[in-house]
Amino acid sequence: QTKGITWEIENSEVKRRTNFGSEAEMLLFVFVVCNGDVDVMTGVQSSMTWYEEWFFVFEFLWGRTMLRWCDAESENGYGLAKKSLRCVYDGKCSLIKNARNSWPRYAKHDEDVKLRGDYWNERYQGHRVVQWDNTNVSIGKPSDARKQRATFSSYYSENCAKGGIFLQLCGWMGVHELWSGGVSDTEYLNKSGILEYQKQFALNDLSDEHNNVIAFWIVLDKGYRSTVAAWRSGCQLTLQPDFAKSDRQFKAIETISSAAVATNHSANERSVRLSKQSKRLKSGLETNGSYDRLADAWIIWSFITNFMYS
Repeated sequence: QTKGITWEIENSEVKRRTNFGSEAEMLLFVFVVCNGDVDVMTGVQSSMTWYEEWFFVFEFLWGRTMLRWCDAESENGYGLAKKSLRCVYDGKCSLIKNARNSWPRYAKHDEDVKLRGDYWNERYQGHRVVQWDNTNVSIGKPSDARKQRATFSSYYSENCAKGGIFLQLCGWMGVHELWSGGVSDTEYLNKSGILEYQKQFALNDLSDEHNNVIAFWIVLDKGYRSTVAAWRSGCQLTLQPDFAKSDRQFKAIETISSAAVATNHSANERSVRLSKQSKRLKSGLETNGSYDRLADAWIIWSFITNFMYS
C-alpha cells in the first residue's frame, strides 16, 4: 500500500489528489484509454501495483498534492527512485496520448447537434461551430539566446509556449500542439495546420442527408486576422466581434453580432481555464525540465478533462 492508496479509496480523497470525481470515474477513464484491454490496463513498469501506477500518474499530473519528483520518491510519497517513477509516468502518458490520437479530434456533426441542445441549434441552425482561443504555458528563461527570442511573448511579457484550445457547442474540448510564444495568434491559427485539419475533417464527415460538406464556422476573439485563410481552407467562415474606427457607433446588427460572440466566448474562457488546471501546466516548465513532458502534459490533460466534467 503506497501513500494510503488502496481499493475503494474514498471518493473525496480521489477528488483531492487526482481531480476525478470518484474512483469509478478514474477507472472508467483507464478502461477507455486501454480500449478495454485488461492486459494493457494492468501492465506494470515498477514494483507498484497497476492501480498505484495509474493513481500516481493522475496525482502527479493534477499536481496539487504532489508537484516535484523529489516529493514522489520520498518515503511520504511513492518511495521509488526518480528514474523508475519517470518510466512509469512516461509509459502511462504515452498510452493516454495514443488513445487521444486514435480518437477523432472533433465530435462528428450529427453527434454535436444531438448533444448541444436546442438553444445552440436554434442559434446556429445546424451549422458546424467550433470556438478557438490561444493561451500561454510558461517555460522559464532559456539559456540559449535564440530560444529566448523565439519564445518571448510581448503580450505575456515572458518566455512561453503558445497553444490553441477549441471547444465545440456539445462541450467537447481539445488542444493543438504547443508552438513558441513569439508567434502571434493569427500566425498560429493560419500556419499550425488547424484550418487544413478542419477542412479534411469536414470532407470526411458527410453528416448532411444529401452528403453535402458542412464547413466549420470558427468563433474567434477580436485580435485574429484569419478570415481569408479560413475561406481558402475549405470555405470555412469566421465569426468575430465587429471592428469600428474611433468614435464611430456600431450599427444595430453589429451590436447584436458582437454580443452573440461575447456570449459564446465566456464558455471558451472556461475551456481555457480547464485546459491549464494541471499544475504541470500552471507552474510551467521546471528548472532543467523536459520540453517533451510539458508538451505531452498539454495534449493529454485536455483529453482527460473531457472525462472529469459532465
